[in-house]
Amino acid sequence: MLKTVDLSKRFGGNNLVLDGVSVAFDEASVTAIMGPSGSGKSTLLHALSGLDRPTSGTVSIDDRELTDLSEAELAQLRLVTFGFVFQQPHLLSSLSVLDNVVLPGFLAKQEPRQTIVERGRELMERVGIADLADRAITEASGGQLQRVGICRALINKPKILFGDEPTGALNSATSATILDIFHDINHEGTTIALVTHDPVVATHADRVLILVDGTIADDVTLGAYHPNDHQERLAHINGLMAARGV
Repeated sequence: MLKTVDLSKRFGGNNLVLDGVSVAFDEASVTAIMGPSGSGKSTLLHALSGLDRPTSGTVSIDDRELTDLSEAELAQLRLVTFGFVFQQPHLLSSLSVLDNVVLPGFLAKQEPRQTIVERGRELMERVGIADLADRAITEASGGQLQRVGICRALINKPKILFGDEPTGALNSATSATILDIFHDINHEGTTIALVTHDPVVATHADRVLILVDGTIADDVTLGAYHPNDHQERLAHINGLMAARGV
């Protein structure tokens, strides 16, 4: 459903960050993108999601070419079709927690306001932060704010959820909760692509891409996650990373 062909990205004219990347992401898959610092992980994610335009090559979703879209069309695609979870949730301090969650739904104008608010409350209940609905952002912990960000990302029922180090600022217990939420989302049919430096997070993916110097050095299929396989998957990923000097 999402693919790149010969994707390249240069910054400043000569700094080649992505070098001819061709990769496809299947519907309802979970892909972890790993690699050393400066390998092009976040740049690839930004190109896949329309946050940045490639220098050359193509990105397409369901045969719709992103590089042919206007900025307004890309913005609408990011609002409705894609969801984003970053290491920091980038919430608006002037809005309540619930208002932050439902804002993208109001902007999309695809459903009545009451329907959007009800969905926002349902999402917050699901991730265990329903009691924060009317509170200020400053009254929530880091882990709670990350869950607010997830609810906001899901308010428009995106086809693809992108994560850029979504657990990077969280403790292990909160990270586990976030990964459980991602599993639930994926089982409902959402495709997930996330950048992570954490092999523990990557074990929860069914596929791992390792980027080195802007190219895909490894493309490994792990299959569906099961807790009984966790240590074996972790050892496999650690071995791949060690082989690439990460």
